[in-house]
Amino acid sequence: MAESFVQVATDGAGKSIDTYVPGTYHRQVVVIGDPNTAANVCSVTSSGALTMQGAQSSRTAGTITTSSSVVGPVSIAQYNIATISVYGTYAGVTFIVEVSDDGTNYYPIQVINNSTSQAATTWGPLTNSTGTYDACVGALTQIRVRATAWTSGTANIGISLQTFVYEPVIASMAQGLAASGTTILGAPVLMGGTYTTTLPTVTTGQAVNLQTTARGEALVSLSSGGVAPVVTAASTIAAAASPSLTVALSPNTPLALTTNVLQACINNNVSATGALVAVKASAGNLMGFSFQNNTAAVAYLEFWNVVVGSVTLGTTAPTCIFALPASAALTVAPGAFALLNSTTGMAFAAVTAYNGSTTASVTGSIFYK
Repeated sequence: MAESFVQVATDGAGKSIDTYVPGTYHRQVVVIGDPNTAANVCSVTSSGALTMQGAQSSRTAGTITTSSSVVGPVSIAQYNIATISVYGTYAGVTFIVEVSDDGTNYYPIQVINNSTSQAATTWGPLTNSTGTYDACVGALTQIRVRATAWTSGTANIGISLQTFVYEPVIASMAQGLAASGTTILGAPVLMGGTYTTTLPTVTTGQAVNLQTTARGEALVSLSSGGVAPVVTAASTIAAAASPSLTVALSPNTPLALTTNVLQACINNNVSATGALVAVKASAGNLMGFSFQNNTAAVAYLEFWNVVVGSVTLGTTAPTCIFALPASAALTVAPGAFALLNSTTGMAFAAVTAYNGSTTASVTGSIFYK
């Protein structure tokens, strides 16, 4: 393709319109660039594509050294993307990015963390964190970074602006603000639970996180009418002040889930004297019982998860105790859960006082497997 030109008639010497001649045709040459200099000219690739790039401003620098530090404002006229950089040696810094359309009133704007693709208006508290954040500023006129919290040190802040011929597509992915076993940052939507040494107290209509143990196990309360049972060590349980059922569940003796309870239970008749007897000499489960108190005073049905030879009435603390009112009957039917799980043996006695040594006259049966 030969280079040529078309002479401009009356506009002075050296003035012309540049053209290229592909074959026998003239084509006008058009240059896209800065009218004030010959250096800033758009280029064309070998395949005929026009290459363009956005303009970028110089970096505006500032620092956060107090809880009210402000970096900016910076004019963002003719720019559509702002990049905020943060680095330094500091602790406890929280900041927000704000924009304005009149230079007087400022509003928070959502920015994207370029390393995590998370979007937020407030970032922190941060300690020695390094990163960049992008904000799409559109037709706004000013931008600034304002601290809302600071503990110590200096957080260096940079604000850089750029223009794109199109709005960049910013990827965003859903993920928590903290990995499992690490301290939670911000207010993420939790998919698991929270461990606290003191359980929260909430009122009607309030939201609350699921609670877990220190090992991440879900805490579940079995309750009736809003009143949860108390689980306590068998050695510290107190007898009921009035004739009523008292149950001690040892933390080290979990309730055992069983199947085919009624078919698997063995009926073991207990003598009317209530004397210490062996329910079972090996591992097993106490599934239920039915007793009649033959006296005019409260009797205490006591069970041990050891063999009968290891029990001394009045000395060996029972594993669980049931108070049987005077001249009354009490039946606990076998169910899906065991009342007591024993690994070595099981013993029973009925006495006249809590962990007492005097036997009480009762008649009944014990269901076990």
